[in-house]
Amino acid sequence: MGAGKTTLIKILTTQLKPTSGKAYVLGYELERSTEIRKRISLLPQEVKAHFYTLTPFEYLLLPQNARAEKARGKRKAREAIREFNISYADKLRVELSGGKVRKALVSMVLSFDAKL
Repeated sequence: MGAGKTTLIKILTTQLKPTSGKAYVLGYELERSTEIRKRISLLPQEVKAHFYTLTPFEYLLLPQNARAEKARGKRKAREAIREFNISYADKLRVELSGGKVRKALVSMVLSFDAKL
């Protein structure tokens, strides 16, 4: 049995509802999940299977478009690709090494300008 680290992270990132008690993230109670999601960024441990048909550029667009208008999302994705020197942004995920995928994921998280 684990210590509950993953469960705690899922609760604090609003992916899982707590069964009891109260918690706050950046001053917002967990019930205000929309406000919390706007201000946090989370690096996934692994890429889900349905993302294997995407390029790093397309993968970068997904959360950007959820947070901003599409034009701003494209601009932020291009900035991240340039800033992190992702020369393989148009290659499919299945064509990339694990390290290149990880680099793209890190650039995605850092491109959010998130508070946490």
